[in-house]
Amino acid sequence: MSAHAHTTPPVPVPLIRVPAWYIHYAHSTLAAAAFGSALVLAMAMHYKQVVKNGVAGWPEEWVPSVSATIGDWAPERPIFQIIIALCAGPRFLLILVQWLVTRRNPSLHLFSDMKKSDGDVVRPTTNTRGTQKWGAPEWIAIAGVLRTFTWYVYRSSV
Repeated sequence: MSAHAHTTPPVPVPLIRVPAWYIHYAHSTLAAAAFGSALVLAMAMHYKQVVKNGVAGWPEEWVPSVSATIGDWAPERPIFQIIIALCAGPRFLLILVQWLVTRRNPSLHLFSDMKKSDGDVVRPTTNTRGTQKWGAPEWIAIAGVLRTFTWYVYRSSV
């Protein structure tokens, strides 16, 4: 027997490694920057209009509401929409990371169609055709993508 008969193939080295929390911070920072820039612009350019109560005109507020900040005024709304659209990239990366983590580790599933067998080994269940059922990772990923698209469509229509 040769020495190479029982060796395992080398593990591929990733081109780049990025800690997952960078993605979280990028998403949160972009979202905060979107609202913060709209708030600063609204208070600097249209303060009287954005703090006025829309129903009776009084009482005057000191800080505008979220809808008044990003709602009707020209420079604030487009800037908010552009920056919040940039949040889609990190948001999709978060969905991908969540899918990868739950796909590789079934014990992390929030709800699971997994059954225990062979002691503590968790194996996916299969349907009658022998193919694997869709589990929690797939449903979580689908929900995340749908939530992202519907949120961005809603925000662009407001």
